[in-house]
Amino acid sequence: MLGDTEQPLKLKERWLRQGVANSDKFLFTCHDTGHRHVPFSQPLPCEKEGYLTKKGEVGGLWQRRFMRLTGTSLAYFKQPSDTTPRGTIELQGSEVFTADEKTGKKFSFEVKTPDRDFLIHADNRSELEEWFEVLKSKVARISLYAIYHLLDSMN
Repeated sequence: MLGDTEQPLKLKERWLRQGVANSDKFLFTCHDTGHRHVPFSQPLPCEKEGYLTKKGEVGGLWQRRFMRLTGTSLAYFKQPSDTTPRGTIELQGSEVFTADEKTGKKFSFEVKTPDRDFLIHADNRSELEEWFEVLKSKVARISLYAIYHLLDSMN
């Protein structure tokens, strides 16, 4: 059994191996391509991108947007070639739920952030399942990362 002071260090080492946490030099990601080490000086790799339809905050109109999941946020653009997002959904402290009943549309999900709830729908079940899985996984990793930092601060 590990002593009280050893436990957080062993947990940190395990999380580093699993791609959940970071060190002083690298951010570790582990989606699609396995474990990948990306220096902080380089932009984070895009983990998933594609078109989804998002309900607008003003007027409540449904707008088709190109979504790009990078780091801890889901940015949305009018077109894939745009360099500046129309908006960003910060995933830290968020939850992801299915939302067909709430939207009245098939293949819908909701991203509840501390600041706002986002209603989004995919074009088909396959896309819904892909986006839902990657977002749920990302939110879980962000939560684990927060726990890691809490444990790290106890050292």
